[in-house]
Amino acid sequence: MSRHVYNACLFMASKPKFDALAAGDKEIVRTTGAEAAQHWFDLMGERDEKALKFCKENGSQVTEIAYEEFRKAMTPVYDVARSRYGDLVGKLIAAAG
Repeated sequence: MSRHVYNACLFMASKPKFDALAAGDKEIVRTTGAEAAQHWFDLMGERDEKALKFCKENGSQVTEIAYEEFRKAMTPVYDVARSRYGDLVGKLIAAAG
């Protein structure tokens, strides 16, 4: 298990439609979108744990990688990602454990 896949929650809207909303409605959409993203992130963590437990209980062999060695080898990739996505990369790495 390398934990290199992130199942993102995308919350998108048409720019012209969003721009046409009243300021208060825009804030509701932004706040609710952030809450939905956090809920999705939490739900995926719970479901991943449940799926892993199920696999192990049913005879699957799961191999964990040495995360520190993996992260060190991935440094050039993370550097490119940070230049494109900023702080999100660090948050994802931290969430992966």
